[in-house]
Amino acid sequence: MRRIFFVVFACMPRASGTEPAVTLSLSEFEELFQSARLAEATADFEARKRSLQAAHDAKVAKSSACEARNEAEASRQSKDALLKLSPLNYIVLSHDVSGQFNSSDEELSGIERDVATFQVELLVRVLTDGPWTLVPIVNA
Repeated sequence: MRRIFFVVFACMPRASGTEPAVTLSLSEFEELFQSARLAEATADFEARKRSLQAAHDAKVAKSSACEARNEAEASRQSKDALLKLSPLNYIVLSHDVSGQFNSSDEELSGIERDVATFQVELLVRVLTDGPWTLVPIVNA
């Protein structure tokens, strides 16, 4: 096997005036070079990973803020639509709700074919003399 030796000189001389010499075989030099390249590539990869993670976190935060604004806007619009449909021109003075649920089969209870009946009694005072008043019961 043929060995090639490299001599690496330091830029700064020793105090004694002689320059240090390091002798490496080709395989040792290649191993040292590859480990240095691997360390550099790993550092570059970690830096890229951190920057991508930061960009991803920023996009997620922006998306979350946008979703929150959209949900708030949708909620406000649904409330506005409800107020247009059902003006709050009434006061509920008292209410009474009673109901009964009959399940056809106890193993299948809760399926849509089961029947529930409710009796709702409301005492409402209408505040204005409008042509109509709508009192929502389901979302009450």
